[in-house]
Amino acid sequence: ALDSISDIVWSVNPENDSMEKALARMSAYASEMLENVGTELRFEVGEGVEALMLPMEKRKDFYLIFKEAIHNCAKYAQAKYIEIHLEVKNNTLILNIKDDGIGFDTKNVHQSMGGNGLKNMQRRAAAIGGTFSIQSNPGDGVTLHVAVPLVP
Repeated sequence: ALDSISDIVWSVNPENDSMEKALARMSAYASEMLENVGTELRFEVGEGVEALMLPMEKRKDFYLIFKEAIHNCAKYAQAKYIEIHLEVKNNTLILNIKDDGIGFDTKNVHQSMGGNGLKNMQRRAAAIGGTFSIQSNPGDGVTLHVAVPLVP
C-alpha cells in the first residue's frame, strides 16, 4: 500500500514531468527488483528520451505499465537476462522489454496465470492513447512493446 501511495504522490508532482526523473525511477525500480531474483539488466535509453516532458496522466500510466512488466518478469519469468529499451520515433515514446525467461502461452494466459496484470497494462496504454502488445511462447521468453504518442 505504501508503495502505491508513493507512486501516486510521485506521479502527480509537477517537478517530475521530465523523463529524466522518470527514467531514474524506472531504472532504480528495475535494478532492485531484478537484482533480488538474480536477473541481469540492460537499460538503454535512446537519444532525446531524457529531454521529453510527459504530462501527469501519461507519466503515471506509463510508469505503472513499466512497473507491472518488471514485477511480472521478476515473479514469473525465471529470466537470466532482461533488456529494456526506450526510444522516441515519429513523435512516439516506445518501450520494449525483452527477457530470456520461460515465456508463456499468450492464448491461454488467463487460464494459466489468473491475474489482471496484462489486462491492466493494456487498459493503461489505451487510456493514454497508446498501444500495448506482448509476444511469447513457452520456453521462448517475453517481448513487451508499448508505444505512446507524444502529441494529444
